[in-house]
Amino acid sequence: MASEVYDVVIVGAGTAGLSLAYLLAKEDVNVAVLERKPRDKIGYKVCGDAIAAHHFRYSTLPKPPSEVVVHEVRGIRIFPCDIRYHVTVISDEGGYVVDRLEYGQHLLELVEKYGATVLDSFHVSTPIIKNNYVVGVKGIHRGKEYTIHGKIIVDASGYSAVLLSKLPNNTGIEKVIDKRDVIISYREIIELNGRFEDPGYLWIHFIDKYAPGGYVWIFPHSRDCTIVNVGNGVQAGLNYPNPKFLLSMYKEEYEPLKELFKSSKIIDSGIWNIPNRRPRGMLVWNGFLLIGDAAIQIDPTTAEGIGYGMYGAYAASKAILQSLEERDYSIKSLWSYCHSYMTSRYGVNQAKFDVFRYLLQSVSEDAHLFAIKYKIIRDEELSSAKDRDIRISMISKAIRALKGLLHGKIEVIKALNYVLKMMRAVGSLYRKYPIDPREYLKWKAIEESLFNEIKERFPPYIPHYYR
Repeated sequence: MASEVYDVVIVGAGTAGLSLAYLLAKEDVNVAVLERKPRDKIGYKVCGDAIAAHHFRYSTLPKPPSEVVVHEVRGIRIFPCDIRYHVTVISDEGGYVVDRLEYGQHLLELVEKYGATVLDSFHVSTPIIKNNYVVGVKGIHRGKEYTIHGKIIVDASGYSAVLLSKLPNNTGIEKVIDKRDVIISYREIIELNGRFEDPGYLWIHFIDKYAPGGYVWIFPHSRDCTIVNVGNGVQAGLNYPNPKFLLSMYKEEYEPLKELFKSSKIIDSGIWNIPNRRPRGMLVWNGFLLIGDAAIQIDPTTAEGIGYGMYGAYAASKAILQSLEERDYSIKSLWSYCHSYMTSRYGVNQAKFDVFRYLLQSVSEDAHLFAIKYKIIRDEELSSAKDRDIRISMISKAIRALKGLLHGKIEVIKALNYVLKMMRAVGSLYRKYPIDPREYLKWKAIEESLFNEIKERFPPYIPHYYR
């Protein structure tokens, strides 16, 4: 059995794992990245492939080179069932749609340039635990049994969280995720017969029939908009039809967009699960931490995960560098990563927008249409929501309540007011995330109490198509 020793071992060469490897390797940390895919497939993932530009600034990572960018983005348009109406969320710094395979290969070259070791086709089987510390992993590499030891082991293996799933149950890290907090998604890269006529914008379409509990997306995937990334997501655990079937019906049936997809050609497709909620409350144990989808670092309203995983890698790198310097790999030493991520705009926004997600999944498409058509929440409020709490003036509240009464939707107004209140409460709680791990259980009890109240207030809405 082959055996090797590193400072840090990262399981998973997705964007989060390779971002962490880069941030550590450039500081002369001896890093190994273990990836189950063959080398020429590293980077490939079924995804929306969009990254807002500000994530690179916050995570201190280099922006993607022009050769991996397939389209530049100005913002997102959000549509209700009736596509004549929308709100637009503008990103001040813009963003990118990338070729995920090419971007992954670019990151791979970058981490190896700084001296990191990447072992592809490595199938991790189990963590090695000694004296309540994770000290390594076992696996198979090109037909041989391997043992890889490290001072700190990182699970960046995606939603499956292959290491976390095999840790003892007394670590304190949440393992079980409610099925309601998972989205089953299907995506196609499509070559159109014509072109997508809204360059620079990502489209998100809330439409119950084809994406119950989720949405359909249409993202430009080439500079000339003749290729698009099209997909949908459905809420798990509610026995909805397969999203692949629903997307095919959307392309064939939805009258306003039928011509866009007519005679189009599918270049690539795939299905995957997205953990779609606030982060796991605790992200570290002795000698161990989680980043990316394994940590559930994702925007619950848009399912944007690439940038959140990049920032998770940045926050983790700071804690790891400090732990290596102090030669202390305990949960106490690594806890600064938890505190840093949870109190950042990323952790706070995840929590706040998880509240908003429960509202979105509890109301019908008619409510979405009402809110967007009558500007119950306006473009500028959504555009600034990630930087500050949504606050509506008393005059605006009165006008919007009057609209609700006139259009028979006063319950929507009441629900929105409740959600804005709870978003502020949850955001405040995350900003007070404990500095000391011994205070975590007390904090977690309050967090669970808040979200249990929210989930009870907003049970899933089942569209009439599927009752």
